[in-house]
Amino acid sequence: MLLLFLHEEGRSLDTLLCSPSSYKINAKYTILIDSGYTFDQAKDILLNTDYTEWQDPGKLSRSFNKYWVAVILKNNLSADIPMHAEGYIEKSWLDSIPSNICNNLPCSDVRGILVQKHNLISHFDLPPGDHIFIAKIGDFHLPKDFTPTISSSFNFDSRVMIKEAPKFFFFSVFAGMVLLLSVISIFIFYRIRDKSFLFYAIYCFLLFYNTYRVLAEKFELFHLDAVYMPWVYSKMFLAIAFFLCYVLFVVFFLDAKVKYPTFYKIVRLYCLVSLLALIPEVILLYKGNFALSYSYYFTARMVLGVLGIGLIFMLLKYYTDRYVLFILLGSSFLLLGELISSLSNNNISAMIASAGAMIDLIIFTFALAYKIYSYNQSKNDYLIDVLNKTEEIAALNLEKSTLNMNLLQAQMNPHFIFNSLNSINRYILKSDKDNASNYLSKFSKLIRFILDHSTKSQITLTEEIDALVHYMDLEKIRFSDRFDYNISIGGNINMDETFLPPLIIQPFVENSIIHGFSTKKTMSHLIIKISLNNKTLKIEITDNGIGMKEAKSDSSLKTKFKMHDSKGQQITFDRIKNFAEKNDGSFEYEIIDLQSKNKTANGTSI
Repeated sequence: MLLLFLHEEGRSLDTLLCSPSSYKINAKYTILIDSGYTFDQAKDILLNTDYTEWQDPGKLSRSFNKYWVAVILKNNLSADIPMHAEGYIEKSWLDSIPSNICNNLPCSDVRGILVQKHNLISHFDLPPGDHIFIAKIGDFHLPKDFTPTISSSFNFDSRVMIKEAPKFFFFSVFAGMVLLLSVISIFIFYRIRDKSFLFYAIYCFLLFYNTYRVLAEKFELFHLDAVYMPWVYSKMFLAIAFFLCYVLFVVFFLDAKVKYPTFYKIVRLYCLVSLLALIPEVILLYKGNFALSYSYYFTARMVLGVLGIGLIFMLLKYYTDRYVLFILLGSSFLLLGELISSLSNNNISAMIASAGAMIDLIIFTFALAYKIYSYNQSKNDYLIDVLNKTEEIAALNLEKSTLNMNLLQAQMNPHFIFNSLNSINRYILKSDKDNASNYLSKFSKLIRFILDHSTKSQITLTEEIDALVHYMDLEKIRFSDRFDYNISIGGNINMDETFLPPLIIQPFVENSIIHGFSTKKTMSHLIIKISLNNKTLKIEITDNGIGMKEAKSDSSLKTKFKMHDSKGQQITFDRIKNFAEKNDGSFEYEIIDLQSKNKTANGTSI
């Protein structure tokens, strides 16, 4: 606190003895509240022994007035002493001669790797003898324990640098940590698109910027002086950005819109109020009323801070949520750091506040890591569930395919049985006992085959050919040997290891016999050729019947055999298709109407 020196008989300036070892020594300054005085006017008042309007020194702290202070500096040596006067000094004079003001630049010529900046410090050479020092203090935000101090330049540079080194190291580590967290969070947000990581990244970057600003105000590194927006202009915008990023991080981290809709609505209102709070600040800055801007800034920051604390404490009723516990724990350390720093010595208060923020960030980092773990776990569970569902669907499709095969086969068997029974019936009606007996014997063998394989989805090629031979022999009897057949099977085919749906060739053979041979007067021929090429089984059925075109145009044939042409071929196509899909294969077919050289019908090939 600034102290006044008052004599009983009058008042005089205090005298301060200076030496090369002087370091932040206090004087009993005479104080004058500025009312737009010039230097000469202020000097006359300060040196006037009749001036009795004393100002309580405590009001110099955190006020919005400018002050004039005066003191006598004494040098008992025979040489000049380089001196620093530290105290938010806007202007200063030594024996009415203006002094050099260090504004964000080093006052001395010491040029090390890391240089202490001297903000608003007066630098002058103090000659031998007594000299009047007058300074105008112009900062709007003075610390609570503020008092202008006098130091020799050498002592100030060396001792302040040693004193500030731990602070520089701490804030440098803190700045590096939050910048790294910001970059990592942005990368994670890019990967998983979770907005909590985005606002956490912005929050960390704002902490980095603010820490960098504090360091840049006090230090110059590698002779580089950072250019940045003065704090007087950015203070309110930074504060609002801090508040908004913090609460929005909480909202998206907790998924509050879905899980806590009431809390989410209140946060939206808080964000609106925070943005509206910028309007008066913009007006004050535009008008250049920086004093009132400072007052508004501290008031608005306090109000928004209290409201933000209220938002966090609203989450107490959701403490059973593990994510909420992370928020409550981290915020508690942040608030504790701010509280302790406000009650601590100013030299370490910023470090305490930053330490609270650091612990808060560490807790939130663990919280986000836990969220990533939960995200990956949920993703894995989802993939496992999808895999299980896929397997279930595949099993159902297989079952469906099997049921379709059985259904189609069940449709095929009655169709063939009807045809055979119809032939036996004709023999009996004709009293042709020998052919009827022969036919019935062959038919019974075929029926046994059908019954034995009625529930099977596939049989060997050997079994298929045996059944086909029985069927064609039956049809030869029925058609009085008016056709013959030939079956050719490739030598590279293992008939006992090649599988087909039961009776898959028979419907096409039946179609050739009934539609191709029934109205033909000459001998007919049926050729069945089975080959294997590149794991593709090819079955080719060729007849020399009347051809498809003539068969379709023959109305008597349609009338006589209309029941045979209704379902057999289409059912067989569906059976082959289902069999192929079930075994991850494919199915293709082509029907060709054969013609002779003179363009007449010469049978069918499929």
